Amino acid sequence: MRSKSKSFWKAACLGGLACLALSGAVTSLTAREAPVIEILLSSDSSIYEEGLAGLQSVMQAQTRVQYLEVLQAEHPDLGAYFNDIEASGAQVYIAFGRPAAQLAAENLRTTNVIFSMLNSPKQMNLKQGNLCGVSMDIGPDRYFSALKQVDPDAKYVYSFYSNDQGRQAAVAGEYLDLEHGILYQAIQIGPSDSLEGALDSIRDRADAIYMVTDPLYNRQNFQLLSDYAKKNGITLMTGYPALVRLGATFGISPDYTNLGIATGEMANRILSGKSDCGKELVVVPSQTSFSLNETYA
Repeated sequence: MRSKSKSFWKAACLGGLACLALSGAVTSLTAREAPVIEILLSSDSSIYEEGLAGLQSVMQAQTRVQYLEVLQAEHPDLGAYFNDIEASGAQVYIAFGRPAAQLAAENLRTTNVIFSMLNSPKQMNLKQGNLCGVSMDIGPDRYFSALKQVDPDAKYVYSFYSNDQGRQAAVAGEYLDLEHGILYQAIQIGPSDSLEGALDSIRDRADAIYMVTDPLYNRQNFQLLSDYAKKNGITLMTGYPALVRLGATFGISPDYTNLGIATGEMANRILSGKSDCGKELVVVPSQTSFSLNETYA
């Protein structure tokens, strides 16, 4: 009886060890096969770093981060680099910011390209089927609502733009103004026009100015706009918190960490086989931050 008992426990132990060994082998194999997701950042901007931290907090895969400038230096033939990405069978490629997203979208055709922290995503070719992601855009209606809280008497609002991306954001407000009790006008600044001249044209008529994302707003023009707004008692609205500190009245910006989390969750859905870019399209910000410069308010 004692020998049978020993045989039983010996068999049980051997079986257990075999199970443990098999489990370990499966775990090891899974770890080896876990995909490494390439992430390309357009620059070392702090907002991209915040978004990246959010993404990495939820990603169910290993990631490898590169900066666009470094990638361009290390791979003179970017076409070959992206060919290697597709040849590897990568399901997902993530790009933060427009330059990185544009580059990936132009070179990848079978891999899902997920962009993050992008303004005016409709300027990208979303119909190509493998492009989707997370937008930074906050609609003008949120700015109009905030304006009425900061200055309930505000009636006349203007915006200036110089290119197609800026136009898309600026013109959207013309369909939402009346429901907020304001009259809004988007004004194009052409190559032969100046912002200073445009500001002169609205003197004594503007209660607020809505800054859209546009190359028009360089350092010099922002300072001109800020000084003009302060001198004339005009509320200056922006999407960048840093500009609030530098002379805008208030800003509404997305929660950058949350944008990264949304990007990571989208990538997880695609990696799991539950979705693809054709189904995902674009996610817009769900959480925002409000900044007020009381000196200018």
